[in-house]
This record gives sequence, C-alpha cells and structure tokens, in this order.
Amino acid sequence: MEKDQRNLWILRLSGLIALVLFAYYYFSPRFAGYIAVDGVAFSLGTITVYWYGIIIALAIAISYLYFMRPAARLLKINDDNLSNLIILVVLSGIVGARIGYVLQFISSYSQNWWQIFYVWNGGVSIHGALVGGGLAILWWGKRSKVSVKKLLDAFSPAVIFAMALGRLGNFYNQELYGLPSSAPWKMYLPPTRRPEQLMNSDFFHPVFLYEMIFDLLILVVLLAVQKKKTKPGTVFALFVFLYSLARFITEFWRYNEGYYFFNLSLAQVVSVLLIALSTTGFLLVSRSKKNRKVKP
Repeated sequence: MEKDQRNLWILRLSGLIALVLFAYYYFSPRFAGYIAVDGVAFSLGTITVYWYGIIIALAIAISYLYFMRPAARLLKINDDNLSNLIILVVLSGIVGARIGYVLQFISSYSQNWWQIFYVWNGGVSIHGALVGGGLAILWWGKRSKVSVKKLLDAFSPAVIFAMALGRLGNFYNQELYGLPSSAPWKMYLPPTRRPEQLMNSDFFHPVFLYEMIFDLLILVVLLAVQKKKTKPGTVFALFVFLYSLARFITEFWRYNEGYYFFNLSLAQVVSVLLIALSTTGFLLVSRSKKNRKVKP
C-alpha cells in the first residue's frame, strides 16, 4: 500500500512539473502577442468545439483518475456510485455557477430574463459552482450514508486541481484578465477583447495565471495534509480558507467593472466571509479535540 501511495505521489509530481514546462513554452509567444489566441479548437460541419469545453472535460477526467478514484476506494465507494456522484456534482456545479453569476448581475437580466438560460454566452461564478457542488455532495453523502466530511476532504484536492486546469479555458476565452501591466509576464489582449476605457492598453495582468499558480500550490498543501490523516473536515476547511485567501489577493489585479463595500469587489467580500467561516471551522475542530482529552 505504501509503495502504491509513493508511486501515485511521484506520478502526480511528474505531471505537475510537465504541466509547468508545457505552460511556459506554449504560452510565452501567446502572451507576447506573436500568436493569436482563438477559443475555437476545431469545427465539424455545423458543430463548433471550443478549447474551454475540451479543457473542462480533461480537468474532470484527470481529477477522476488521479484524485477522485483513489479517494473513493479508501471510502469504499464503488466505480458506479462514484460515477453517479461525479455527474451529480458536475451538473449541480454548473447550475450553481450560473445562478451565482446571474445574482451578481441580476439587473442586466431584468429586461431580458430569458438570457439567464443562455449559458453558451458565458457568465459563471466559481463560488456558485462550489456551493452547488458542495450541496450535491451533502445530499449524496446523507442519502448513501457516507461521511460528508470525509467526502469533502477526499474530493477537495480533485476540485482545486480541476479549478487550476480550468483556468486555461479562461485564457482561450480571453477572459479573467487584469489591469494594464508592464511586468515581464504581461499578457497581450486584442482590441476586440479590451474594455472600452482600457482600449489604449496592449498588455494586462494574466490573472487567470495567478489563480492557476495559487490553485496548484493549494493542491500541494492539501495533498500533504491529507497524508497526515487529520480529523474529518480539516482538509476541506483548509481548502476553503486557502482558496478564499488566494481569490482575495488576486482580485486586486483583476479588472472589475464595479466595486462594493470599501473598494472591495463582491468576490473579495464573499472570500472574507468564507475565510471567517473556515477559520471558525478550524477552531471548532481544535476545541473538539481538546474536549475529548478531558475525561469527566
């Protein structure tokens, strides 16, 4: 068992290193603007296949093979039940992501409410996706009599990895960019994708890359903590805390059309709330451990 775990770690680490090297050599000329970025991967007749969809599919497949399936075996969840759970989580995550986005820009849909269902036009919220997916896990765990805390712990690394890889889709869609930048790693943005008030700027902060790096670092931390066999719920609370902290930081570089509450974006406000909730969770876990050591 220890040998298998060691081999899995080596495989994961090798994959991360390969991903970093590929990203550097592939994206350097595209960041410089030497190669145009096209969101369309290919077309088959009237069917258009986008890079975003391909990347999301790959993220789910890789997460399943290297994170979800090994974790499910430890929880004694068979492949059929795992497949059902993944489908439920993905669908709930998509619905939650769309609802989260619509709630942020509800005024834009007041006159065109039917466009709420136009998911192919873009517009999703990662916080909404996490809430939707989390509720699906909660429901499935209760229904299947599997510890919800252990489920959340087991799948947290898979989720953060999928989020990291999914950020590449943001690049192909030329979204999730930041403010104008002159940094060596600045990203070229064509005029057709620039906001009107920043039309004279050519290069911007690649916020999608910042989030991707943060997500990969969080993945490493979660896997290290997961090996220590901590109290159920610890890995998930750490995931929520670290991602919320990372999102709060990266929002300072991100271009936002509007700000709320003391010049903080809505995503930052939500992140602060999640940081507070996850910190409270850590304190409760720590307190419960101390209480168990005291015999009446």
